[in-house]
Amino acid sequence: MGIVPGFFDETPNDAANDAKDVGRSQDFETVRDLKLLLHQRLHVPPLRQRLVRAEGYGGTAEEAEVTEETSQVPKQISLVVLDYQQDLTVHLLNAAEEGDGQKAQRLLKQLADPNGSEGEGWTPLHIAAINGNVDVCRSLMEALAELTRTNSDGSTALHVAAWSGQLQMMRVLCNARASANAAQNEGWAPLHIASRHGHAHVVQFLLEEARVDADVRVDAGWTASNIALWADHTAVLDILEQYAPRSLWQSWTGFWRHLFRTCRRRAKQGRAVG
Repeated sequence: MGIVPGFFDETPNDAANDAKDVGRSQDFETVRDLKLLLHQRLHVPPLRQRLVRAEGYGGTAEEAEVTEETSQVPKQISLVVLDYQQDLTVHLLNAAEEGDGQKAQRLLKQLADPNGSEGEGWTPLHIAAINGNVDVCRSLMEALAELTRTNSDGSTALHVAAWSGQLQMMRVLCNARASANAAQNEGWAPLHIASRHGHAHVVQFLLEEARVDADVRVDAGWTASNIALWADHTAVLDILEQYAPRSLWQSWTGFWRHLFRTCRRRAKQGRAVG
């Protein structure tokens, strides 16, 4: 089967050649199979793909479209990549916050941009992640939401999930190959964020399942253990010491600096009470 490309919007310049290669290299029993392969090869979500019969077809424009209900894939078809509807971005962000999976799926079918953002770079995936809305997250990832997309402070969806302690969400994102070692603008990885906010269950997951390094440092030189000590999260510190029992002592300067600051903070709190 050959593919005669139509027009390509927001796709690489060699997308047409790639599409031809796909068509020559394999026969397809169903339109769904073809769309999935185009998704893999061209990184075009199936929802943005419109397959039409090649020029010369005598039917109407509606009849020319090849849908998943079509029983047989025509020998020559064109791929048209549809534009996202940017006016739907706010609605998709709201659905992600509300955890409304059905609304999110409906908006994605209407070509809402899964990577659209409104203010400070927060995408629907960020919003779904921080609120623990797993079903919406899965729908967004199926629509090719980018796991590496960052907001204004360099946070991915995994960072904000760590901030709010969303363990199930973090599992879903890591299973989709989100990087558990990615750092924010100031070098804070998900482990540092979870340690700062006392999410012991998330710290355990990152160390035990995601296999992150317990001794990695933020730009200021702190380890997760230093951060947990400073924030007085003893449960987190106990877990960290199981994976890096000497991490507090490997940097004498860092340890004493953070210990001094903790003592000074508590002394100020004592004076304020008195």
